[in-house]
Amino acid sequence: MKEKSILLGFNGYQYNITGAVADYFLKRQFKVHKLMNPLFPHHRGIRKIESSDKSHVTTRTYNTFLSPPFSYFLDFFFPLKLPISSIMIGFNPLITLRFLLSNILRKGIVIHWNIDFSPRRFKNSFLNTIYNFLDRQCCKHSDIHVDITMQALNERYNRYKLPKHNSIIIPVGVWVHSIVKCNALNWKLRELLFIGNLSDNQGILELLSSMKLLTDKSFDFKLHIIGQGPMLEEVKQFLDLNPDLARSVLLYGELSEENFAAIAKKCCLAFALYPKIKNTFSAYSDSSKIKNYLSFGLPIIMSVIPTNSAMLESLKIARIVDVESNAIAIEVENMLTNFDLWKSYSDNAFRYIQTFDWNIQLDTLLYTINRSKN
Repeated sequence: MKEKSILLGFNGYQYNITGAVADYFLKRQFKVHKLMNPLFPHHRGIRKIESSDKSHVTTRTYNTFLSPPFSYFLDFFFPLKLPISSIMIGFNPLITLRFLLSNILRKGIVIHWNIDFSPRRFKNSFLNTIYNFLDRQCCKHSDIHVDITMQALNERYNRYKLPKHNSIIIPVGVWVHSIVKCNALNWKLRELLFIGNLSDNQGILELLSSMKLLTDKSFDFKLHIIGQGPMLEEVKQFLDLNPDLARSVLLYGELSEENFAAIAKKCCLAFALYPKIKNTFSAYSDSSKIKNYLSFGLPIIMSVIPTNSAMLESLKIARIVDVESNAIAIEVENMLTNFDLWKSYSDNAFRYIQTFDWNIQLDTLLYTINRSKN
């Protein structure tokens, strides 16, 4: 077995976390293998294996010709031969289960990393039963289990009736050395930011409706929307029906980290709007997009979901609103016409995010790995 090697297996959605984990271990002289599987239909059947060390990167690309959700079962089988690694981290139950079975003879460290929790992940009860069974086995048998919030960990283990003997909490982090705070010019330019999956549990149509109210009042702004999803065509139709609003809205689809940063550093306000949909993932999440917003010092207009909203409100980082167009519009106008209010929220956001340095978060993981080896 090769020492100082790590294998990360994930679907497209976790890239913010897996990218940070990969960078962290590369800096510590590990060879990093990334097994990347498709998550959304627009990913098609493309799967990649990327191997990196300090000097070079090699990538192998495969097309299995099955798009999500029909391709998910292949996560367990692909590739037939895994890269040899002393540490394996799976970010979904099928991948972790594959790692556990392959590790029987290798005697490495297997980590199961949950990035979310939902009491009812699928509408189909049978699929929910299967998923929960697999997730329970991974939590129980992995050497280390990582969860993203204490709320998610408690709810998961209460449902699975498992002891928390091998679990740690690692919130979503940021690279503190690379964060850039917005400034007074951003506030004057009134550029706003939404990132996320364009779906009914992200409040995208409510946000656009609120922006239309501001447009109708001749309130100047520019809204950047970064993301794809099942409601993309509805978003485009809404803009087609409201051409005055469309002139103030830019749609980007998915962007690289560098291109996202280029847009975010021009903005002054961001949105995290989750309607009260039963069993939503967001209720238990530590949203990557919220951490991304805060890393640019952006105050957030957000809903009562997720669970950290009350804390962010108490720290005067976020303004909590009902996911309703008039309420959102009022808060946007309030923030963009009161510089002192905006600046205090922006300063608080930037100060708070510096406590989530990835180096500190992942030092906890490395310490736990080394302890598990002993």
